[in-house]
Amino acid sequence: MYWKYCSDPFMYFLNRIYRIGKQFFFAKKFFLLPAQVNVLIYDANGAETLTRYIGDVSFSILHVRGESLNLRVILSCILNLEFSFQSYLIRYINFVKPQLVITFTDNSLNFIKLSRYFKDVKFVFIQNGWRGYYQDIFCELDIVSNDFLEEFYVDDMFVFGDGVALEYGKYIKGDIHSIGSMRCNLSPKILEKERGLITYVSQWIPSGFHIEGIFYTFEEYTHQANSMVAKPLIEFAAERVKKIKVLLRNKNTKSDDYELERDYYRQLFGENVEFYEGGEGISPYEVVDRSELVVGIDSTLLYESLARGCKTAVLSIRGDILNLQGFGFGWPANYGQKGFFWCNVASIDCIRKVLEEVDKVDDLTWKKCLEENRVINLITIDYDNLSLKNRLQEILASVRRVD
Repeated sequence: MYWKYCSDPFMYFLNRIYRIGKQFFFAKKFFLLPAQVNVLIYDANGAETLTRYIGDVSFSILHVRGESLNLRVILSCILNLEFSFQSYLIRYINFVKPQLVITFTDNSLNFIKLSRYFKDVKFVFIQNGWRGYYQDIFCELDIVSNDFLEEFYVDDMFVFGDGVALEYGKYIKGDIHSIGSMRCNLSPKILEKERGLITYVSQWIPSGFHIEGIFYTFEEYTHQANSMVAKPLIEFAAERVKKIKVLLRNKNTKSDDYELERDYYRQLFGENVEFYEGGEGISPYEVVDRSELVVGIDSTLLYESLARGCKTAVLSIRGDILNLQGFGFGWPANYGQKGFFWCNVASIDCIRKVLEEVDKVDDLTWKKCLEENRVINLITIDYDNLSLKNRLQEILASVRRVD
């Protein structure tokens, strides 16, 4: 099976080398120096959403995932005996001379490091996904020396809620604003539900991970948690005459991973399991709004679903299985191991209880439960991003337009 192939550490290493080489080979190459603009978007991830808030100020995108490379910038690095990716970023920004650098990739240590080299440039990030500890920005920040941390500064940080705001504030200076999820805020709430529909939110990843010097295989990192949730969920759905429909993590219908992920869930839930079709055209927010019950392990969408008031069971058992911190519900806030709609304990009984409690609760009690458990501190909601718009307008007002 594919996931067994990817569980081998040596094959994982070879796969990483192959992907890096492939990215460099297929990247678009540019020899002309990048144009000077007022706003530079760091990373194309989320750029299509960010541009709607930039208005008529000149901007360009700095690609950081191998989509394109500027050969003149690379040559400048080589001539100055600079061979790190960070050096490439610094020289690229020096050529562009922006007044604002903004990103939707808040968990990039490379981005956070940049402001120390550009004291006259504003830096802004917007949180794009739920933050854990391992395999995420806070683990990286923890190993940065205090001397470097003293220089970390981001002018404006737009985050999901006050909990993660406090965590970012431990490491990075700057103004922090709790706005919820930018993409979630843009999707109007749908009130109509599909009777008997349970949506399972996939976190399928076709490889293992190195964490703290230990290689966790696909079976350990992904499959154990999925399989532990699947059995009681299948039984629960059958008893209540409900159907399970999987929202795949991979949205590229032409990729090999798309079919591999579907095959995996057919083996997990049975050949007759249904999937949301449409690939990238699917609105995940419409999916959760129309579901009677949303179930998953630790996807960002689960927290966005809670913010939208949808009945959601967060079965965040991965940390208990792996004996690792930072995977429990609500981290970095301490919500305890069990709650009305969450379970961090790798226990069939705990999972079953959460499914039953969330399913039978009436809408008014559910709303009170979200309030009592301070979900708004984890992730708020600001439909149409009014707070973000207003603050960005203030920032952009200080940015001179280039004609």
